[in-house]
Amino acid sequence: MKKLYRFRFKNAAAFLIAFFATASFSQDSQSFDYNSNVCNYSWINQISGTTQALRTVKAVNDMVAWSAGAGATVRKTINGGLTWTDGNPNPGVINGLIYNIDAVDANNAWCTTSPADTYIYKTTNGGINWTQVFTQPAGFINGIQFINSNTGFAQGDPVAARWSLWKTTNAGTTWDSAGLYLPQSGTDAGWVNSFQVTPDGNMWFGTNNTRVYRSTNFGATFSFAATTGLVNSYSVYFNNPSLGLAGGTTIVKSSDGGVTYTSAGTPPGTGNVNGIQGKDNDFWYIRGTGIYRSTNAGSNWTQAHTIAGTGNFIDFVELDGCQTGWAVSSTGAVAKMLGIQVGIGNNNEIVNSYRLEQNFPNPFNPVTTIAFELPFASDVNIKVIDILGRDAATIFSGYKTPGNYTIDFDATDLTSGIYFYKMTAGNFSEVKKMTLLK
Repeated sequence: MKKLYRFRFKNAAAFLIAFFATASFSQDSQSFDYNSNVCNYSWINQISGTTQALRTVKAVNDMVAWSAGAGATVRKTINGGLTWTDGNPNPGVINGLIYNIDAVDANNAWCTTSPADTYIYKTTNGGINWTQVFTQPAGFINGIQFINSNTGFAQGDPVAARWSLWKTTNAGTTWDSAGLYLPQSGTDAGWVNSFQVTPDGNMWFGTNNTRVYRSTNFGATFSFAATTGLVNSYSVYFNNPSLGLAGGTTIVKSSDGGVTYTSAGTPPGTGNVNGIQGKDNDFWYIRGTGIYRSTNAGSNWTQAHTIAGTGNFIDFVELDGCQTGWAVSSTGAVAKMLGIQVGIGNNNEIVNSYRLEQNFPNPFNPVTTIAFELPFASDVNIKVIDILGRDAATIFSGYKTPGNYTIDFDATDLTSGIYFYKMTAGNFSEVKKMTLLK
């Protein structure tokens, strides 16, 4: 255990005032200045605060996310998952299992249940209060997605031989099915969270009938393609208007926007593929206890993480060119994926300024990496300070020649919480924030 030294300030507030007055502080992750960018990803398990099954999750950004599931449970984080709080603290309005949730920020969110009829609920104050804004007798909504703060779509199982397709243009206050007509074929039905709509008008959803439906005009007209070898498409996701995957007991791939699908080999894992996400040629899916990644558009897969329980869904958002987001499971487990731009660095580059990078991963448990640059040979000191202003650890202290450096910091001896790390070299001093989650 590192010995702690207390700074000579009368209290923590006095320390922090002095600390921030003299330090250059950055909270957000920064990308490295490399010649070519690649995204490195890591996963960290978090505590959701519930053991109820979580069926759905929405990543708004790297700090804000919503999740929901059994027993009208809603969980929310506004600090990147460091803590998850109750997003339905005044129960009674929402009834049953929440199958879908979507949100545009920390205050405005929508969720759906289908205990007998189907319902949509809305909050504008971070979940303190929810209002029922829609019901359809004998319906079952499979997916809800907003493309901006006002415009959203909902897709559900057929009622009276017509697929349930709804649209709102007033932030979910009212919903209308006008112009969204698609007749049922045989005993067509859909699957929870197997629905995607994009701002350019593309829409896809999966079925139990060896087909995926597709629209290119926000649902005004539809076509479908056969998913031969895949009867139930429990999950559908397109990285762009052309490239997408549909998953269930196996995975099929489309390279033409959903006009045709072909086999994507044998994906690893057991159980159903319950969620797919991706970017460019990167794809991720959750299946059983495993989260798997492909870097070549689904041709090959490797397991990236293990989650407790049965994985139910994943959702990512792009940040600084990489993805970040969350996965949820049947036991209330939550795991966060963090991505950072790295690349093939040129160590022969002339470094012309001091620089301290944001640690990666962040949050971390228990090892993280810190990179820094020196334009001149310098005595370098990098130390960790806790929230009360106390020295908690020394990461490095010594002499370095000019160049780029990375150092691993092992925080095994520290408790979970928010820390600051400060680098001094010559006349340079900078502080950044990091979060340890155990």
